[in-house]
Amino acid sequence: MILKFAIFISLLGLSCASLRADFEGFISKFGEHYNQNEVRLRYKLYKESRDEADHHNGNPNRSWNMAINKFSAMTDQERSQYLGLRNESESLDVSGSLKFKSQAVLGNPASVDNVALGFVTRPKDQRSCGSCWAFAAVAAFEGAYARATKVLKSFSEKEILDCTYSDRDGCQGGWYDNAWLYIQRAGRLAALKDAPYDYARDRDCSYAGKVENGIKNARYVNYYTVSRSDSELESAVARAVVAVAMIVEKSFYSYGSGVYGGCSTNGNVGHAVTMVGYTRDAWKVKNSWGRNWGEGGYIRFSRSKNNNCRLADFAKFPVVSFSDMNQADSADSTSPRRRAPNHGCSWGDDYPCSDLNCNYGCQGGWCWSQCNGFCGITGNQQRCENCKEWCWLSAKCSKHEDCSSHSVQMTSGLSVIGTQLCEPQLDRRRQVSGPGLRLRPGYAPSPNRE
Repeated sequence: MILKFAIFISLLGLSCASLRADFEGFISKFGEHYNQNEVRLRYKLYKESRDEADHHNGNPNRSWNMAINKFSAMTDQERSQYLGLRNESESLDVSGSLKFKSQAVLGNPASVDNVALGFVTRPKDQRSCGSCWAFAAVAAFEGAYARATKVLKSFSEKEILDCTYSDRDGCQGGWYDNAWLYIQRAGRLAALKDAPYDYARDRDCSYAGKVENGIKNARYVNYYTVSRSDSELESAVARAVVAVAMIVEKSFYSYGSGVYGGCSTNGNVGHAVTMVGYTRDAWKVKNSWGRNWGEGGYIRFSRSKNNNCRLADFAKFPVVSFSDMNQADSADSTSPRRRAPNHGCSWGDDYPCSDLNCNYGCQGGWCWSQCNGFCGITGNQQRCENCKEWCWLSAKCSKHEDCSSHSVQMTSGLSVIGTQLCEPQLDRRRQVSGPGLRLRPGYAPSPNRE
């Protein structure tokens, strides 16, 4: 009996050591910065996510796989920051908007993929800002623009965030049809390269005359509202890239691949995404949580349920018409562009450096980041010596601490039988002395703040 107990203790220790190693890999992969006070909570959340994924993926009859991703160690409140639809009553159609009705006498194609057709830009990352509505609006506009002009280019979610609402910050939520009304009213929208996404930097809506209009040889006309049925949604997707709203259940955050079963309830919608295609069995949807979520930023929803996750209830898409004004216009480059990695840049990313794909911002073509996950904001930016990294600190940057790669070291923990978790500890050599302000993951002030 004693021998068996000793073997059990030994195996449990190995299991915990393996889990700790996985957790270290998770921290490194997703560029997380945890201080000593929170690492135990993050480890607990990570372990719960791992256990749930292992249990789900062990079912031989599953249609989709769970994955470990950037949400795996977040609380429910932190995850909710990645949503952003306001209440449903705000989605009322304005007078003069168009009602879409299918006129396909011979029916729709058996399958449609607007990505393959060249009407969809690469998935983007809204980060912890309730701006999903802006990303859905821009994605649908990009599709309409590409169909009208034969030019596929990325447009600016930042201008939409700053200009759509005068009574609130864009990260506090909104609706995609309101974003299109801004485009109609202003007659403009910047290209992404001219107004990159930097949700941490508040600015007035002062783009006209300062930032070039990215809309060339075209004009926004109106938007269509699709009748609330799967058949009408299919007809719309066969003709356009469509912004839709959806219910978000906890399992959605952990989606990795396959055909997602969908929602078990019929509550309020809380997230905006973009419908880009379909097959007989699945809807193809573009999300705005980066290319490291789901199937390269996409998810497939099962069509076995009628109006799955309420995807058909708020389906809308804009209309853009071609108008030849002899303006030079060009599509975004599709050739791979890789930059040398530096601290603060997102992993495995082939976008050029911009506020869209750097963890905390971009300065002069280089990413910058918080140092050690702490930020004592003084209003003065400092640059780490001998590296391309920008820090906001109350003290000078230290080459050893601030320009080295950010990782959390775990000491050998104690495996405990029962309900307690294996206990990870931060290496005390990585602690930061002095006062500092802890910012939420993915947030820091822009280094070129005015």
